[in-house]
Amino acid sequence: MVLVAKTIRQLTSADTKAYRDLRLEGLRLSADAFCSTWDEESARPVSFFTDWIAQRTMLGGFVEQQLCGIACLRILGPETIPREGMINAVYVSEAFRGIGMARDLMDAAVTHARHQVDVVTLNVLASNTDALRFYEQYGFENCGIAPSEAKTCGQFGDEILMSMPMPSNVS
Repeated sequence: MVLVAKTIRQLTSADTKAYRDLRLEGLRLSADAFCSTWDEESARPVSFFTDWIAQRTMLGGFVEQQLCGIACLRILGPETIPREGMINAVYVSEAFRGIGMARDLMDAAVTHARHQVDVVTLNVLASNTDALRFYEQYGFENCGIAPSEAKTCGQFGDEILMSMPMPSNVS
């Protein structure tokens, strides 16, 4: 087994071009992992992606300074009870799969959320069986189905709603 030096950190505006390129790669190669399309997002200005990074906890996984994985964590407003964090837009470039990058990104997102929320949620297309299996192995549980909720590749598909409670924040 070859050990690969990986770094996970929060993205900044300086990462916008690399983030945009990787997201567009994901939309092109793994369209069923996203609820957007390459056509929609490739037409958006760079400032859209800069704003996205600034408004969310956007985590990046790097190998030798190259962004090769992303995951987004949004802490939903205080009006949600229980307090909820939502993970989405998880993608690892095909060339870097199998080195634990997705797990490292999830670890970072969950660690970041742990003391801020009561539950972490995510949605995954039912047709995306690899992602579904990964999230189940990570500890997320199926908590419902949103029929024909997500549109990808011009078609609607069912979304599996998943959640994972965070340990109590009470000392």
